[in-house]
Amino acid sequence: MAADAGRGPVPVTIFGVRPDPAVVQHYAETGVTRCVFPLPSAPAETVLPLLDRQAEVIRQFPAEDAAEMAAGGARP
Repeated sequence: MAADAGRGPVPVTIFGVRPDPAVVQHYAETGVTRCVFPLPSAPAETVLPLLDRQAEVIRQFPAEDAAEMAAGGARP
């Protein structure tokens, strides 16, 4: 519909995505442009390992895609 109206793609963000490369890839293939992983409100010793895991998932995508993700850009 956006293309028919002469506009660019509409960015789509999914919140609460499980940090799993297959899940992120699936969303990317369906047109999702950004995935937001959840984090609990918890002490650093709980949250930091989760952030490490999320960083591992992000690294599995091409560098330009990961940079866009970090900047809130075009692909998950």
